Amino acid sequence: MEKIIIFGSQSTARAVIRKIVEDSYIIGNGGGVLSAEILFCVDTFSKKWNTSLEVNTQKGKEVLEIKAPEAIKNVQFDRIIIASLSQFDDIYKMLCEDYDIPAFKIDDSFSKICVLARINFLQSFSKIAKDSDLKGNVAELGVFKGEFAKFINKYFENKKLFLFDTFEGFDERDLKSEKQDTQKLGSEFKNTSMQLVADKMPYAQNVIFKKGWFPQSAKGLEDEKFCFVNLDADLYEPILAGLEFFYPKMTKGGVILIHDYFYDSDVGYPGVKKAVNEFCIKNKLSFMPIGDEISVAIQKM
Repeated sequence: MEKIIIFGSQSTARAVIRKIVEDSYIIGNGGGVLSAEILFCVDTFSKKWNTSLEVNTQKGKEVLEIKAPEAIKNVQFDRIIIASLSQFDDIYKMLCEDYDIPAFKIDDSFSKICVLARINFLQSFSKIAKDSDLKGNVAELGVFKGEFAKFINKYFENKKLFLFDTFEGFDERDLKSEKQDTQKLGSEFKNTSMQLVADKMPYAQNVIFKKGWFPQSAKGLEDEKFCFVNLDADLYEPILAGLEFFYPKMTKGGVILIHDYFYDSDVGYPGVKKAVNEFCIKNKLSFMPIGDEISVAIQKM
């Protein structure tokens, strides 16, 4: 039986835990069916230390202690799975350099596959947009540290990129429709800044920051057109507001990408699926998965 540590304690960690418990299957480092014991989770966010992560699965509730990364040094394990979409490269480097963990024990495959599928979708669509000469600019709602925004900026190098975020975590006005455990997550998204994001942009001269609560932060853009928008705001209220604001402004053939659609129920952000389903039913629209196990896309017809 493999002894496993999960590095992460948010929605990606919940998805990985479910995959292990329900499917007895791990994608990375050879893959295959395995018998596994999850020892605990670790997280760099100190406020989570000595708390627990509860995940409802088809086989019952899993309750895992969340510890500081230092706990890795004090236990024997076979594999540590990186369950973070925004920082998996940094975590991999930290585990190798600061904790001397051999590479064969570090599994970043789940996070890497999810992230690369999304980036490949973006790159491929940008080629279609250029070949089709799609008009309009690009935008992202829910920027955090700019890890995906930098690729939007890279592949749409001749478009203005509007970045919408509070850069201070969840706005209280968006939490009224959320479950109690979802409301607790917002403080983790405060660890960012516009300067941190700007420093990652390959074509920073094309980036326009729209700091504040959405949709108030979109004031003045009523006549703007868009060919690509990424919605990654996690919560029901801003996702629905984003769909209502951007979809009428999309050029024909343009795409809205919505992150966290499949992170519903106890996995993470149930409001995302609710917002997408409501909007699409109301407007008689369809959407499709993009192959990252997380996101769906709506194309303007």
